[in-house]
Amino acid sequence: MAAGLSLGLPAEITRSRLRDVRGWWRAVHPRAPLSQRLYVVYCVALYGLLGYGLVTSTAKVVLTPAALADWGPALGLVALLLGARWGAVQGPVVYSVADVAQLLGAPLPRRELATRRLVRALVLGAAAGAVIAACAIVGLAGQPGAIGTAAAAGLVAGIALGGVLAVLAGWAVQASARADRALRLATWPLLAAAGALAWAAQTSTLGRDVALSSGPWGWAIAPATGIGQARWLATLAVLAAVTLAAAIVAVRRCGHCPTERHFARAEARNGAIASMMSFDARTARRSLAAVGGGGAAPSRPRSADLGPLRRAFGRAASRSVRRDGARQRPAPDASRPARGPELAVVWRDAVVTLRARARLVQAVVLAGGGTLLSVVDGHPLAVIGGQLATYVAAAQLLEPLRAEIDAPSRVRALLRARIGRVLASHAVVPALVVSAASMTAAAGGAIAGVLEPDHGAVCALVAIAAAPTVTLCAGMSSRRGGRLPLKVLTFATGGDPTGAGIGVIVGWLLLWPTLAAALGAIPVLVASGAPSSALTVTLLCCVAAPAAITGALARELDEA
Repeated sequence: MAAGLSLGLPAEITRSRLRDVRGWWRAVHPRAPLSQRLYVVYCVALYGLLGYGLVTSTAKVVLTPAALADWGPALGLVALLLGARWGAVQGPVVYSVADVAQLLGAPLPRRELATRRLVRALVLGAAAGAVIAACAIVGLAGQPGAIGTAAAAGLVAGIALGGVLAVLAGWAVQASARADRALRLATWPLLAAAGALAWAAQTSTLGRDVALSSGPWGWAIAPATGIGQARWLATLAVLAAVTLAAAIVAVRRCGHCPTERHFARAEARNGAIASMMSFDARTARRSLAAVGGGGAAPSRPRSADLGPLRRAFGRAASRSVRRDGARQRPAPDASRPARGPELAVVWRDAVVTLRARARLVQAVVLAGGGTLLSVVDGHPLAVIGGQLATYVAAAQLLEPLRAEIDAPSRVRALLRARIGRVLASHAVVPALVVSAASMTAAAGGAIAGVLEPDHGAVCALVAIAAAPTVTLCAGMSSRRGGRLPLKVLTFATGGDPTGAGIGVIVGWLLLWPTLAAALGAIPVLVASGAPSSALTVTLLCCVAAPAAITGALARELDEA
């Protein structure tokens, strides 16, 4: 359904009907009382002050004009990509299921129905960009002469325009199945381009100029990178013209989104909200992923080449038979665990990994890129970001573990083994894949000569040794099943009913990613600064910590 349902009625009649519908809605649903609106203002002011203190204490340490010029274009491209991905699962113009049935199915102008929602989203995108720019200005203002008043105003305007472009990209993907498919094909090339921009900006002055001039992601931060005022004013003018043109086209065509796409997003939104109300993030993610994966061209399933796996496991079985000889084995006892269930788990994970080739490629790219990021730059933020990329790579391969958590009765029925041992066995294949990708990336970096000049080889070895630790942390996070335990929620709300207990929930959610980043980054940072102490720290973070995490991963679910 491309445009509005007018049924041959004049535009004046349909607009009059829309005004009547909106008037009825305002009469039936009055505005919130003044006390409730003041409470919202109070919460925004309170958390704004807390956020200002956090930004003031951290941004001044890590944010400089040089760092903004080096990393800003890459981060801007990633932010624009995230805005487009938001349109793949929801988007700026989202209706409820009832609105899709009643409003979009009525003889009302579709463009007028969507215009207010789209304009509201554009304003919110600009406001979010302005807030991000204000945080950057707070960090830059802590350094003498880092940014002036005119440059600060230009930075706010540029990032606000970037926020508007991100919303427009999300709307383009939401409204068009063709744009949705193009985004899925371009996601990884764009991420690779972001990495290339970051590398080029740190390599030479020419590379930095190319990164800043490569597109809106570089134009938005131009005022704070130290270039001339005339140059960044021209850049902002081009960015404003591009944003204005895209906004005009989007508003004029905002009634052309098919009803089927609105309905799919409305159902996904209902499912996600219901799941989040019960603190079930995994089910919410599945609801949104059903929309994000929609529209793809169906592909014929391909069977993976399992010959090497069959031969390896066949040799293991042959050795077991030769070792036992011709001894007659007793009949299996259903009350006793099967011998070697870990091999069955590893076999199944290997088959799943080989058949899910897209997920495997994503994990390999993330793990390899994270390792290179950790050992090339040497900056603490780069090392932490690299370890978080490795964490995400391991999480990509742990879907079989999450499937066991969803239905643990299958383990007891099919494998007749302790669920804890099965969950620990699910970390073997992801750890091997992540370690192999890290090793390959480190070897490629050594051959290309891009490792840290002082202690790059030691840092690379330590990063490879830390990969299984990061994988085990991702396994512990996946072991939770994406559901917030009732005892954590009770403790968070019972300790402080005013709402400050939200920190407990956030801490619970970020526990394992933070621990993975710490256990992976600390040995690398120590190796880059004091190689003589790297062995002790590596043994603690890469041997003792994994042993403790493996024991926790192998516990029974009833004890968790």
